[in-house]
Amino acid sequence: MNDQPVYRTRYHYADTDGRRLVGTSYATGLHLDAGTRVTVEYTGRNAAVSRITGMRTTPVGLGIAFVLLFPLAGGLVALVGTYKGIRAPAEGGTYEVVGHTHRPENLEDEPQERVVYDPRNPVDAALLDELPCRPHVDDRGDFTTQGAHEPLIALLNLLSPGLALIVLFGFVLR
Repeated sequence: MNDQPVYRTRYHYADTDGRRLVGTSYATGLHLDAGTRVTVEYTGRNAAVSRITGMRTTPVGLGIAFVLLFPLAGGLVALVGTYKGIRAPAEGGTYEVVGHTHRPENLEDEPQERVVYDPRNPVDAALLDELPCRPHVDDRGDFTTQGAHEPLIALLNLLSPGLALIVLFGFVLR
């Protein structure tokens, strides 16, 4: 990590009952030669879970959680931002679609907003102007977008958490 290798060290030790155990610890930039004497830490309840003092029990420390926090937070913001409160009355076949947006001008440009919904499940609906890439319906009834870059940006937003994980594990597994 940070251009320093992560070394895995396998070691043998004995617990307080004299049982011989094998453990594995990880450290960034710290390589121990075979035969080096080390201090092994373990809890009294489970001596099989151990580490060499100053090393980790996993290849990546808790600092990686900070790196993963941003894609996860971004995904959460996207989910909350696109959440739609849809309520159906107890009787009848009419539904109400409520849109939540940080750009109200998109929902105020027409006297009535178009709704896209699944005829098999009308609760699954969205306001047309609230969808990513602001699609439009042309004279034939087909969906079009304003520009080719907008679908690409939406795709990159969907793929970025996965790409971040691939890059992260690529560094860890090197």
